[in-house]
Amino acid sequence: LFLFDSAAHGGGLLDSVRFGLQVPDLSLGRLTEGVWGLCQPSFGAANRPQPTGDPRGLRINEWLADAQFVARNDFLELYNPDPLPVALGGFFLSDAAGAPTRFAIAPLSFIAGKGYAEFVADNDPTSGANHLNFKLSPDVGLVLLSSPGLELIDAVNYGAQRTDVSEGRSPDGASSMTAFSQPTPGGGNPGTALGECTLATTTVQLVTLGAAWKYNQTADLDGTGW
Repeated sequence: LFLFDSAAHGGGLLDSVRFGLQVPDLSLGRLTEGVWGLCQPSFGAANRPQPTGDPRGLRINEWLADAQFVARNDFLELYNPDPLPVALGGFFLSDAAGAPTRFAIAPLSFIAGKGYAEFVADNDPTSGANHLNFKLSPDVGLVLLSSPGLELIDAVNYGAQRTDVSEGRSPDGASSMTAFSQPTPGGGNPGTALGECTLATTTVQLVTLGAAWKYNQTADLDGTGW
């Protein structure tokens, strides 16, 4: 976000701020000594800082490394078990043990309390603050989450992945890992203790077993009884 002077005064840049992932219903504002931080909205009044939680509890919660039909891209999801939002700016994500700083999360990025942060693993960081500069291997892989001081916060090793099947913690943030036939990026994993996510499968019979069927792909038959 940029603030420029008027054209009459030269149109110079007066102020700017760069931010990443945001938390619903919370704002960004200048706090002590002009440092930006998470705030409770206070339109027309002094900025009110929003307390934040402990980032050491963050967990790599779900990942999809071989997306073809159920999702547009592979993804990586973080979960925050703290009831307070947590600052993510300056933390690192990586898929290589010897290079923990491969992807730096944008400054002033946050994850909601008991919330999720989805990162698209498409090797296209120019598409947005939540797009990683690497892809996930569908064979054997490693995902690291490190603090700005390179303290290891969480790590996941995984084996060969199945197409359109994600893996992750069940329930959210737990030590147990399992596979999910229906990925849930940015939402609760199946099996969560609080029951935020329930999956249902409905089977619709289109053609009976042994029946003959055909289709016409040469004409537009909209509006007909065919």
